[in-house]
Amino acid sequence: MIVRSIHPPLVTRSPASRTACEAPVEDIAWRKPSACGDGNNCPEVAITSDSVYVRSTLHPAAIAQLTPTEWRDLVSAIRNGEFDL
Repeated sequence: MIVRSIHPPLVTRSPASRTACEAPVEDIAWRKPSACGDGNNCPEVAITSDSVYVRSTLHPAAIAQLTPTEWRDLVSAIRNGEFDL
């Protein structure tokens, strides 16, 4: 379930996916949007075989772990304007 509010978007996750990022961060290939260029306030995404990890370049130690289904739901909600202010 995705929660909409005036605060930054939050993703409410199922109990099964509430685990910490167990993959070594240095082993994950992080990608950020090309529109960010060399900016330091960008989202970064890393996709593994069973999880999608999301973090901010401002706070790279804070990593959200999503299931592929949660990731698809989040991307769909963003594309549909559910988080537009």
